[in-house]
Amino acid sequence: MKLQIKLLLLALTIAGWCNVAMAQIIITTQRAADSIALLVDTTSEPAYSFRYDKTVPTGEEITDLSGFNILKKCNFIELDGFEWIDMPWFVNLKNGLFVFKNMTWLEKVSGLGRLEDYIEIDSCNRLKSYPPKGAMKSLSHLEIKNISVPYLEVDLTGLEHHKTALGSIDIVLNNNSCERIEIIDPQMVASGYKLKKNLNLKSLYVESSDFNVVDIRENPNLEEITGFKRAVSTYNNGIRYNPKLANLCAMRKSLDSSYQKLSASDKQYYPLSGNALGANSYQEMMAYDCTLGNEELTVEASEIRLFAFYANPSNGVIKLRLNEIGSAPAVLRIVNLMGEIVSVHELTQLETELDISRLRAGHYLINVRNGEKNATSRLVKVD
Repeated sequence: MKLQIKLLLLALTIAGWCNVAMAQIIITTQRAADSIALLVDTTSEPAYSFRYDKTVPTGEEITDLSGFNILKKCNFIELDGFEWIDMPWFVNLKNGLFVFKNMTWLEKVSGLGRLEDYIEIDSCNRLKSYPPKGAMKSLSHLEIKNISVPYLEVDLTGLEHHKTALGSIDIVLNNNSCERIEIIDPQMVASGYKLKKNLNLKSLYVESSDFNVVDIRENPNLEEITGFKRAVSTYNNGIRYNPKLANLCAMRKSLDSSYQKLSASDKQYYPLSGNALGANSYQEMMAYDCTLGNEELTVEASEIRLFAFYANPSNGVIKLRLNEIGSAPAVLRIVNLMGEIVSVHELTQLETELDISRLRAGHYLINVRNGEKNATSRLVKVD
């Protein structure tokens, strides 16, 4: 049988119907697919890449893969570029990596159904659900990438827990163009969520019932994460380098103590570093336990009367008025919530306009010292 396969693959390669390279067979014609399917049995573990090739003459392209329904295992199956609305084959496949790639018309998968291993979805924008409903029994890895839709829902409802990969099942979403992503996982099928370089992503919602390892980084427009019941940080994971993410304080009950510990190498490790500065940031969480209006920020009414300003919040210019001018200029300092002075001004008039447009969005303290009097108030800078 092995000799038959080798001879057939050699003949198909010479005929231009498939390409044997790195143990992966690239198949572009129906005739080649049918010929190879004749040699498949229940013990085969092949690596096939079925591809739509525009150079293949009309009528010779792949339209039917029912010959592979007997297949139970694979190393790798890839479907690339086909204009099918449905994929009804591979109904007995249980183990292996299955890839849908550049299938821009694919809406559903009525095939598969017994798969409980790896699935990858790349550039398939018309699927009605991710992963396709009914395609998987359970999973050990799900990767979704290069999807361009405004709203992406990853719904794992109904999937079974993987029997052998417990504790290491990741949902990976990279390089997608979506403004909002929702992950629905009420049975805690996955143990980790990894999102990286989703350039348009503004909002992430994760519904899960228990502990989750998260690695969410380099999403430049991500503003909020909601829904976590509890998130556990492990070494080299975390929520990092999302420069607009500013609701970490809202998540503080979901973040366990490992977010504030040293790494295994005894070097400072901040799994919440690189996100938005100012209000609702990691820095505020550490300095004030995410509480505005607490003892550190309380302002007495008698102090506020020393000066007043508006607008607050502001995204550009504030107008400040002193109640009196002393013999020496009053000094105004703007301080961030880490206690760092970010701006200093001398006030020589009762009314002054200050441009704060260069400050990052967040909460600041405005302190005015006018002679022997000193007062502090809170400023909110918005984008």
